[in-house]
Amino acid sequence: MTNQTGATKRRSRRTMLTLFTIVALALGGLTVESTSKWYLGVAVVAILVALLLIAWALTARYDRGVARGRVTPLETARSQLDVGLVRAARAEHGEFAGVTEVRRQLPSLTFDEAVKLHRYV
Repeated sequence: MTNQTGATKRRSRRTMLTLFTIVALALGGLTVESTSKWYLGVAVVAILVALLLIAWALTARYDRGVARGRVTPLETARSQLDVGLVRAARAEHGEFAGVTEVRRQLPSLTFDEAVKLHRYV
């Protein structure tokens, strides 16, 4: 399984969007030509575009969920943290040193998560 970068995923999603749009327009055109009722073609295109947008939104939502999944929950992170070192760094060098110590021990956390975790240590 290959690891795609964000730009590659966006390009892939954009390519899929373009291809599905062409297919939707072609099906709409065929519907108009075969029935001679323009509103049926517009309805087919609208339904296909709606389905396309729903699928695109679901894949984007899934991608965001996968990206968030690499960070551990705060309670799990707190159980992995050496609280003594964090408290010592905070007492000796200040608040920012405590946050830096949290980030040093758990580099997968974002800065905001490290600050939240630091507050409860």
